[in-house]
Amino acid sequence: MTPTAVEQAARTLLDHRDRGLPNPLATSPAKVTDVDSGYAVQSASEAILSQERGLHPVGYKIAVSNVRAREMMGVSHPLFGRMYRERMSTSPAEMSFVAGFHKVYEP
Repeated sequence: MTPTAVEQAARTLLDHRDRGLPNPLATSPAKVTDVDSGYAVQSASEAILSQERGLHPVGYKIAVSNVRAREMMGVSHPLFGRMYRERMSTSPAEMSFVAGFHKVYEP
């Protein structure tokens, strides 16, 4: 992916996430098809969230860390993503359900 395509994909994903819409790139000709491009889009998204929206990164989330979970998700390795202070909740917390998003409780 070109740098312009990476940034556009990041902005598209963030816009759809903000509006609670499903991932538009999953069925788009511009969809991400390799791990390196996926992490490039993730990195661009992180820059937008922290530099333009003022979110504060506090750590990382590791996902699909076991073989069975990876098989269910159709991926070959664990995934990771940033966690932001403004998007975390303290316990006890109530979370609303939004279709297309996997909200989970983790201690």
